[in-house]
Amino acid sequence: MKRVQKRGILTASMFIILCMIFIACSNSSPPSSSPSSSPQASSEASPDASSPNAVEGNESVFKLPEPVTVSLMTNAAEFNNDLLVYQNIFEATNIRIDGQYPAGNYADSLALAMAGGDIPDIIFMNANNLPKKYGSQGALVDFNEYLDQMPNLKAFWEERPDLKERATNYDGKTYQTITDGLSYGNNLVWMYRKDIFEKHDIGIPSTWDELHEVLRTLKELYPDSSPLTFRDHFGTIDHRMLPSFGIVQNVSYRLGTDELMFGQVQDEYRDMLGYLNQFYTERLMNQDFLSTTVQQWSEVMTTDRAFITVDYIGRMQTLTEAMQTEGAQLAMMPPPAGTDGPAYLANMSYMIGGFTVFKNSPHLDAALHYVDFMFSDEGSEIVSWGKQGETWDIVDGRKQIIVGEDTLSLRQATGIGGFGAYGKFDSEATMSLLPQEYLPYYEEVLEYIYPEDIVPSFNEIETERLAVLEDQLGKYRETAVSRFILGDRPLSEWDQYVQEMERLGLPEVLDLYKTAFERMKNF
Repeated sequence: MKRVQKRGILTASMFIILCMIFIACSNSSPPSSSPSSSPQASSEASPDASSPNAVEGNESVFKLPEPVTVSLMTNAAEFNNDLLVYQNIFEATNIRIDGQYPAGNYADSLALAMAGGDIPDIIFMNANNLPKKYGSQGALVDFNEYLDQMPNLKAFWEERPDLKERATNYDGKTYQTITDGLSYGNNLVWMYRKDIFEKHDIGIPSTWDELHEVLRTLKELYPDSSPLTFRDHFGTIDHRMLPSFGIVQNVSYRLGTDELMFGQVQDEYRDMLGYLNQFYTERLMNQDFLSTTVQQWSEVMTTDRAFITVDYIGRMQTLTEAMQTEGAQLAMMPPPAGTDGPAYLANMSYMIGGFTVFKNSPHLDAALHYVDFMFSDEGSEIVSWGKQGETWDIVDGRKQIIVGEDTLSLRQATGIGGFGAYGKFDSEATMSLLPQEYLPYYEEVLEYIYPEDIVPSFNEIETERLAVLEDQLGKYRETAVSRFILGDRPLSEWDQYVQEMERLGLPEVLDLYKTAFERMKNF
């Protein structure tokens, strides 16, 4: 079975040439800020698609003839109109953002705006379902109709058809432009206490059988420890651990086949639960795994009471820095294989949020222009790096962000990397803030990413039915799985568990997914 290819995010691009050379500017004018009656009318005034990133002197081809103010709704907690990133965007495009970060639940605030009619020109939605919902109701632009005036978005979708597919609705329309470039922080990895393993000459386990033996060894050496400790209970069990058995949670196609399956009723899932039952019974894992909080997990991980976990890749650094033992160090290890086939990590190498545009926006052309700019090379450079001497410079021979100590402080100080402030982000920018010793892990993790992660789109009737079925299946499954791990129910009753899942509607769920997958083939 073929592994995913590395994406080379840590290549020589860290040392890219500073002076960007752009192709000659076209003779066509930027789009006007007035609303257009049709995509064709708007596109006549847009920059020439043959030279979308041209620069004439110091003037960006994306700069509109006159300033335009466009409203933006975002769920970026650090948002304010005066952030440096929005100043730089205005300088490049002549588009000034009048933004809002609503208090309270974002989805509720969005629903109120939609119902009340006071809809911003651009709405950043950090979800896939909401754009499809409001787009189907007629509130949002179908970007497919405007690609003739959005050459950069068109080129991005040609480069990343997976993100285009993820954003496309069941009817073939695409109401959202999913962002890209910051997903590297989403990746989940197995990590271990490198210093402890080296101290006791313990080998890194390559299978779950070896993992079992390693946990036993660690327990003997540290009797008061829970060698394997994790948080997020079923989020870790179903999502983070299961791919090491070659399958993923919920509905997907078995790799290399046309078999549509539900991960949590497969034999591989049963086998994993068998291991976890052993780990729990032998006190090799945290006994409170069903209720462990982030704070409790962090405390155990940083005080020599746990040595292996599965979590976000950035936790290696933050937990190591919080360690109370001198010389303590967490490092990434390959996922241990639970079956004879390859072991994988959950596919988290994508974002779910992106731009949507209000269909009846009074500044439709400008809103579309803003979104298109975000997916251009020039726009990516501006929103990812900012300006030399201000937010980046050459440090030790390489391009380096010089504001903040990490992505959070950079975002709070400048808005760089905030929702609504980028489309195609250059990951080298924020990765330049990472300590050098952690950089190889961010490329290594890509070797183990589960190679397929297709999410079909459902219509409203299907969505409502799935909500009912998946709720009842989920409640039963979590209760049964808990009992299997705790030993309150023997795995000899696995077949009865599967039969009950089928009685609760699993075949109908698979049929709904099959219909949606088949429909995707038409666009």
